[in-house]
Amino acid sequence: MADRLAFFKKYHGQFYMSTLDGNLKVTPEMAELLGLSKDEQQAVEQHLAEIKSEMDKLEDDNTVLAKQTANSASFETAADPQGKTIKAQLDSLLSSDISDERAEVLTSYIYDGSSNTFSGFAERKREIEISWTVQNSKPLYTYKESYLGPDGNVNNSSGSSGDSLPSQYQKLLQGNSAP
Repeated sequence: MADRLAFFKKYHGQFYMSTLDGNLKVTPEMAELLGLSKDEQQAVEQHLAEIKSEMDKLEDDNTVLAKQTANSASFETAADPQGKTIKAQLDSLLSSDISDERAEVLTSYIYDGSSNTFSGFAERKREIEISWTVQNSKPLYTYKESYLGPDGNVNNSSGSSGDSLPSQYQKLLQGNSAP
C-alpha cells in the first residue's frame, strides 16, 4: 500500500485519476487505490457531503448579483478566508477517517483544478456570467465562469447548456427575472 501511495503522490500531475462521481461518491478506482473499506468509504463520503454543504452556504452568502439585463445576469462571489478553515476541517476529517497518507493522496486529486466541487475553497474571487436567448419558446443558456487568483491570474471556463442550466447556475437565476 505504501509503495502504491508513494507512486501516485510522485506522479500525480502526469495522469488523470477519476476521484469522485457527480454525487460526491468515491469512484471505485479511487477506493481501490486507497484500499478503502466500505465503512471508510461511507465516512469519507459523509464528510465530503458535509463540507460541500458548508461550502455551498459560504458561496451563497458571498454571491451577489452584479449586473442584469433583459437576457443576461452577472454574479460575483468574493473570496472568503473562512474557506481555508473549511478546507482544514475537511483535511482533518479525512485524515481521521482513513489516515494522513491516504487522505493526502485523495485530497491531491480532489483539490486540483479538475474538481470544481472542492477546488479553490473560496480563496479566489469568482465571476459568473449567464446569458440566454429564447428559441421556439425555450431559453438556450450559455455561461462563463472566471476565477481571479490571489496572484492576479484569471482562469476561465465557459459552456453552453441548452434549455437548462447546471444546478449551481440555475440557483443563481432563481428570484431574478430570468426565463
